[in-house]
Amino acid sequence: FQIVFFIQQSAFGGENFLLGFEPKHVAYGFVLLALNTFIEKKYFKTVLFIACASWFHILLGGWVFLGFIICQLFDRESNFKQLCIIAAIYITLLLPFVWYLANEILLHTNTNQNGLSADWIYCYYRNPHHTAIFSSIEYFYDHHAAGVVWSFVIGFITAVIYPKVLKADLIHLNKFLFIVSGILFVNVVLAFFDKEGHFVKYYPFRLASIQLFLFYLLTASIVITHFSRQEIIQSVFIVAVLVFFCMAALLNLYKMVRFIKKDNTPFYQMTAYIKQYTPKDAVIYYSDKTEDHRLSFIRESNRDRFVVYKFVPAGTDKIYEWYDRMLIQEKVDKDVSAIFEAKKKYKIDYVLTTDSILSKDNILVQSIPPYLLYKFE
Repeated sequence: FQIVFFIQQSAFGGENFLLGFEPKHVAYGFVLLALNTFIEKKYFKTVLFIACASWFHILLGGWVFLGFIICQLFDRESNFKQLCIIAAIYITLLLPFVWYLANEILLHTNTNQNGLSADWIYCYYRNPHHTAIFSSIEYFYDHHAAGVVWSFVIGFITAVIYPKVLKADLIHLNKFLFIVSGILFVNVVLAFFDKEGHFVKYYPFRLASIQLFLFYLLTASIVITHFSRQEIIQSVFIVAVLVFFCMAALLNLYKMVRFIKKDNTPFYQMTAYIKQYTPKDAVIYYSDKTEDHRLSFIRESNRDRFVVYKFVPAGTDKIYEWYDRMLIQEKVDKDVSAIFEAKKKYKIDYVLTTDSILSKDNILVQSIPPYLLYKFE
């Protein structure tokens, strides 16, 4: 279980919850707590944990809550009154957050400008690996088809095979896994017809990671039941947990050190120069094309970049300008002289590049090979 799940944490959709640390990973922690209380059938605690998860990542928590409610609807032990109370608790706890989102984002964003949908930009241009799995048939076959098929197979196994071989206390969890598989199936169908991103912007495949996690967990439980010497299995399990937890911790530590560590390479020499000798309000064009420090540049130089692919302003009108700037960057990457046309439209004070762009409109102010820093006159 440890080995397999760390290698791949989602059948499709590129989701993970054990490799990284951001608000959604905190939300996954609360989801795990919710699943634990769900097994124990302590449903009021379950909804409290799902609400906490939703505050850290409302889409993840929302999809988990949908699966939980559907599972309760098909639970013979559940009653309608209890279900209404649980739903009311969740909605009440989320009202302040929903009110904030509505006032700050949802009700004040023009989702279509000049025939271009903001949802399409976000889903099909920026995040097809998470959302628009059908951005093209070729893309689907290359990146998601095998995972989608595997997800459907998991749904079949949980519906037909696992109810017959699982321990009685895990049948309840298997029902939830089957509901999650059903939600994913419906979402894949809806995603196929959603060509503008109006539906897939809600990250309908977040549950794919929960699905794979629960499937491997239940599979591991079945394997363990076939071993007579449980103490050996438990010892191996403890070692595996410690080893792979340490591996995940070291991987995250490596990622942090890679971004924080400074040395005397040309990149850090150039960013130090920019920080010291350029105006604080300067905007610097620096492409994502070839460099390895694209997420470090702003922090190291303390200057704004013309555009950064990763930092998409989702949910606001600014996404249109971000998209336009990205198209400009793609054009400049092919022909660096196109930067002069871009300068007429947007504020660009400096250009950091590895290509020579000398002209009467700019001057070379610093050269630290392979980097060249040009200033516009």
